[in-house]
Amino acid sequence: MARAKRTDNKGRVLRVGESQNKQGRYIYKWTDCTGTRNTVYAITLVELREKEQKIQRDIQDGINSTSANMTLNQLFDLYMSTKSNIRETTRVLYLTYWSANIKPSILSDMKISQIKQLHVKKWIIELKDKGAKTSSIKAYKTLLTSVFQFAVATKIKHVAKN
Repeated sequence: MARAKRTDNKGRVLRVGESQNKQGRYIYKWTDCTGTRNTVYAITLVELREKEQKIQRDIQDGINSTSANMTLNQLFDLYMSTKSNIRETTRVLYLTYWSANIKPSILSDMKISQIKQLHVKKWIIELKDKGAKTSSIKAYKTLLTSVFQFAVATKIKHVAKN
């Protein structure tokens, strides 16, 4: 005998991973490439399926969308942990640059999915207003660009380009 298909409270057939809770909210559950279970919620089935399509596209493109919840500081720490082929003096310089002007800024605690080019430009203007030299600003921008490029190369989603 054939198994009955799961439906929502309006009689619509639900796909694999989809469900509806008692309050009527739709839920989609999936396992990412690292084996972590993830859940996304939506008010309507249409909204849920749009989110589901976006997730499936990200999975096909190899993008880890859950990493977009990390802050810029966390991304920098991850970036530095992968830099095994740089001199110790360079490592100290990067850490000094980061600690001096990037870490105290509002950018450092923002999630990387929220950082836009506008935020980076405002931060550069703040540096200029504080009296930072052009060569220093260029060095900070280079470091920040490297961190963002690392995020793009490792397929972390929603990274601003500066």
